[in-house]
Amino acid sequence: MAGRRGVKIPYSRVKKNGRRYWEPTPEMQKAGFRPKPLGLEGPQSRDAALRLFQAWETHRTGKPDPTIKAQVGKGREAAEVARVWPRNSIGDAYQRFMRTPEWGKLAHSTRNRDILPSWAYIRDAWGATDPNLMTLDILSEWREELNERHGAGVAHKVIKEWRRHWRVMLALRVAIGADPSIGIRNSAPPPRWQTWREGEVVRLVKAAIRRKSLRLAVTIAAIWDTQFQPGDVRTLKARHMRIVGTSGEVIFDRTADGRQKTGKPAIGTLSKRSRRLLEVYLAKMPALTPEAWLLPLSTKRVPAISELTREFRELCEVVFPGDERQLRDMRRSGSVEAFAGGATPADVGTKMANSIAQSNKLFSTYNPVDLASVRRADEARLKGRRARRDGT
Repeated sequence: MAGRRGVKIPYSRVKKNGRRYWEPTPEMQKAGFRPKPLGLEGPQSRDAALRLFQAWETHRTGKPDPTIKAQVGKGREAAEVARVWPRNSIGDAYQRFMRTPEWGKLAHSTRNRDILPSWAYIRDAWGATDPNLMTLDILSEWREELNERHGAGVAHKVIKEWRRHWRVMLALRVAIGADPSIGIRNSAPPPRWQTWREGEVVRLVKAAIRRKSLRLAVTIAAIWDTQFQPGDVRTLKARHMRIVGTSGEVIFDRTADGRQKTGKPAIGTLSKRSRRLLEVYLAKMPALTPEAWLLPLSTKRVPAISELTREFRELCEVVFPGDERQLRDMRRSGSVEAFAGGATPADVGTKMANSIAQSNKLFSTYNPVDLASVRRADEARLKGRRARRDGT
């Protein structure tokens, strides 16, 4: 993918300080291409310059430059940047936003799993439209159509994304005036309520072991104990695993990297039973470098969320035929146990690395992630588990 060293990339140059800069012409800047530093000269800065040049060529001609097409990154985001839209259309404003640093500050999973799927519905229906032609009756009818064809969940998320993008279009001065969707009652679908019990999770773990899938067994056990999202467990690296104290307590420490979706710091603890399972799993693995994936497939890559979901679905169908509960429901199960055992919202919120209290900002300020709070939530879960088991 990297551009060849010494090959001149249009509209970019390396200054005396050794850094490459993107320097679009006034005409290009009117189209939304802003000057920006690309970092120290090297493969990454040249790749960034090539991507920007390809995006300009696509905007100018309607066709990607064939000489650099193979060097442009693939994926959903690259495909969106390569599209061609009328000037100041809804799609054009979206591309301009994607070229800003603000887009890059969003978590990768947020961009690709939350925002872009919802944007696709907006893009296909209204991408080439002038936003100032949109009205309440048009959007209301469209939402009803989304609800009928794709369900309440999709309709809710798409309108939510429309409203976010309207604020962007206002900031870019592409849209003028109030968002016409403000008159729509965008009701969210009922939240998921399904939970798992400890005994059921133990059966799933044992079934995975019998199926000779230690990786899946460890993954399930880790999700249950840590209350991490499945994505936070499947992307664990060897350096995230730490042994605390003399008792051999194992924790997964994501305080530096944060959760995959939100970037918030998180700490997860393992029970003694899960630690023994992890030891057996690691004994069968080759020596791991700090950056090595902890739970990779046989091909050494991280399983995609769709692959992990399919694995779990197949396992669940064997153990609990017809059961539609999901792997992510284990996170909710832990909260139910902890609250039943008397944990405070602060402790549970700290363990889950989210905000159960009213103010996200204040919660993060006055309840930073710490191992003591996580341990208190674990103790409360055990109490709640016994209470649920006894039916009290």
